[in-house]
Amino acid sequence: MPDLTAGGLRFHYVDAPVQPRRPAIVFLHGAGANHTVWLAQMKALRDQAWVVIPDLPGHGKSEAIPGVTIAEYAAALVPFLEALIQRLDTTPLRVGYPGIEGSYTSRRL
Repeated sequence: MPDLTAGGLRFHYVDAPVQPRRPAIVFLHGAGANHTVWLAQMKALRDQAWVVIPDLPGHGKSEAIPGVTIAEYAAALVPFLEALIQRLDTTPLRVGYPGIEGSYTSRRL
């Protein structure tokens, strides 16, 4: 389970398989959770995609940020996502997260 420092912030994450490949999917957990909420999805998708699940700032084993707004979390995540894109040497990156209604949402970066 690696850590990645991006934008001056240490992120803890899990990924599978170890070697990055396309398609790439990043799952983001909601407030108060950690990467473990997406482990079943990782297990189901790891043979078809590179799956990355970080602990958000201040959650799990990731370093905390001073702010707690959605905009502050988003700003903190941008360097992490950019670092993943560099590892792939291309885009797009799919990001999945719980939506406002608690449903799964996907966004292509």
